[in-house]
Amino acid sequence: MRREIKEETGLNITDIKFVLVQDCISSKEFYRDAHFVLLNYTCQCVAKNPRVVLNEEAREFQWLKLAAAKKLKLNKPTKILLDAVLKS
Repeated sequence: MRREIKEETGLNITDIKFVLVQDCISSKEFYRDAHFVLLNYTCQCVAKNPRVVLNEEAREFQWLKLAAAKKLKLNKPTKILLDAVLKS
């Protein structure tokens, strides 16, 4: 996870915690028809004022509190993840 986050955002992370696993089969919400197994974690940025540098896999990002993120138009697995994090 550390390598993937660094590669996609330029961020160094710590305090990685497993949240849940999700099984998504042929979901219309994903970019292709496939079976996805989503391993969901939380983590913290090492830097106090992190500078995000996105790679070609992403178009944009936002820093939001969980309650504000829940108000966005999100896919079902992301909503499930946010609910799980809010409960913990």
